[in-house]
Amino acid sequence: MKKLFILLLICNLGLFGWLYINETSVDGAVTIAPIADDVAKLQLLSEWVDTSEQQLINRVEPVSAPMPFVPPVAVVVEPPPSQDICFEIGPFKSDDHASQSAEKISAAGLSSSKRRTFVEERFGYWVLLPPYTSRTKALEAATKLSEMGIQDYFVVLASGRKNAVSLGVFKQKQSAVQRKRVIEKMGFKPQIEDRMKKETRYWLDYRGKNALSEALWSEIEAISPEAQLNRMACK
Repeated sequence: MKKLFILLLICNLGLFGWLYINETSVDGAVTIAPIADDVAKLQLLSEWVDTSEQQLINRVEPVSAPMPFVPPVAVVVEPPPSQDICFEIGPFKSDDHASQSAEKISAAGLSSSKRRTFVEERFGYWVLLPPYTSRTKALEAATKLSEMGIQDYFVVLASGRKNAVSLGVFKQKQSAVQRKRVIEKMGFKPQIEDRMKKETRYWLDYRGKNALSEALWSEIEAISPEAQLNRMACK
């Protein structure tokens, strides 16, 4: 038994010496041999996670906290206030007629405001020979008309129609057309033009909760039969 122990000791010393010679460099530094590729590496338990378990963790969605309960709020809808209605009354050809109608409206406990507008209004149809290039030629045409029995004419001196020969202004268009035909038969070329003038018109603007009564409107029509009642947007 003692011999066997000595033999094992000698073998171990020999193995230690051989390893020491092969693993120690010339300068005494110890060189560790690299690990072969086919040798499995050690992995800590904390680093190891089963793949199926990791997928299960990824599929777990966070649960949001429940929304707090908010009791319904009762909304009270109030009816809209009664809206005003607006009318314009007119046109009145005179300020006096508009003022009288405004007094009737005021007597009924209502109010109105007066305004005026200006319009171009036809007051007749003018038959004339167009302006000539000179007064001499206009007088020559007038002389021929006189010789043919036309007496109501005159040569225009005002600018715009200077040297024209006026043959009359007619209220009815048919009368002007007949006059034109008579002059044409004499060899002239007369024209018909509208005669316009600027007129003032008056209006009453009414705004209130109720429309005008039929009795009140009858009183306004008696003052000015041409007046009308027109609904308009309130401003």
